[in-house]
Amino acid sequence: MTHILICPTWKCQNHCRYCWMDYTVRAREGMMDAPERPAADWVRAINREKVFVDIAGGEPLLYKGLAEII
Repeated sequence: MTHILICPTWKCQNHCRYCWMDYTVRAREGMMDAPERPAADWVRAINREKVFVDIAGGEPLLYKGLAEII
């Protein structure tokens, strides 16, 4: 089984004390505002048999194409 981690968005409306995002390389390099990829790109990347997908990043529910990915 293949394990894939996708981060469809880095947006997040919360500022939780325990969040690790502020300490990532992306945050330090100013990449938190990176452009989002279309949902079709994520679907194409994970469209295989026997794949386990983790969805992470900012708040995935803010990504408009999340239902299409799931």
